[in-house]
Amino acid sequence: MEKRYNKELQERTRAYIEAGTSQAELSRRLGMNNSSSLSRWLNSSYNGDVEKIEKALEEYFRAQEAAEEIAEKAAPYRPAVDYVPTSISEDVFQSIRYCQLHRCVTVLHGDAGVGKTKGAEKFLRENPSSTVYISMTPSTASLNGVCRALAKALKIGGKHNRMDMMEEVRTRLAGTNKVVIVDEAQHLKLPAIEELRSLSDPDIVTGTPGNGVCLIGNSEVYDRIRGKAQAEFAQIFTRVKMPRQYRSSRITKEDVRSLFPAVSDEKELAVLLGVARSVYSIRTAQDIYMKAVELNDTSCEGLRRVAKALQVNPAL
Repeated sequence: MEKRYNKELQERTRAYIEAGTSQAELSRRLGMNNSSSLSRWLNSSYNGDVEKIEKALEEYFRAQEAAEEIAEKAAPYRPAVDYVPTSISEDVFQSIRYCQLHRCVTVLHGDAGVGKTKGAEKFLRENPSSTVYISMTPSTASLNGVCRALAKALKIGGKHNRMDMMEEVRTRLAGTNKVVIVDEAQHLKLPAIEELRSLSDPDIVTGTPGNGVCLIGNSEVYDRIRGKAQAEFAQIFTRVKMPRQYRSSRITKEDVRSLFPAVSDEKELAVLLGVARSVYSIRTAQDIYMKAVELNDTSCEGLRRVAKALQVNPAL
């Protein structure tokens, strides 16, 4: 029996690919092992389950349409630029610059969602050739994981063991003004922190200065270095210069005005400021506001209803 193909869906898929998404990338998004199946389906010569591919494509396009509708609806309520300077994100930016110029270890720590990563991202965008940025997860924060992440960031290939990788990392960094930024640093294991710390040390033979190393994360990373295992972390702690702690309580009203430019009502602003200054921080305030936009009610009461639905204290 001759297979039937959804011609309209084929044309839509071709147009989507021509707009800038490769067959390989679309195949990956659909969960296919390779792009040849999609190519054969587009040519009406696929030997497998045509219905399965078409259902996956229809589901994908439905999700895309829904996301585009939400983005279009939210656009007038978002800041006009990707990066909005706040008191905390700008302080993070300047602290990274200090770390770079003084070639020291700096720990920028504090509450989640206050703008630490935003400041680091701005620094990376403005200084791409002098910044080595890596971000840790529980599965990558071992010594091996850090070595591999640094090697990847510096485009070091062909090194298969940790010693060779780190030797090449030091060679690439030596004599440069690069700063190494490690985000989500609270996940780092002790040997990984020690290895990173050593990058700030000068070469005792040649006298070549080391490089700045900036650890960014919640306060666990600094608490560990400072007190909980002081004997183990003594080498690191004595090299930390200008540690900075960031609390959501430091978020200013002007920060919130900048982050929510479409909000002019003082009561609505007060709700968002209360959330931003609490343990829920800026990130949750943004989530609450955009959900209220989706529900067509950004009034004070609308914001409070969304906050309550998200189990955020609506009295803030």
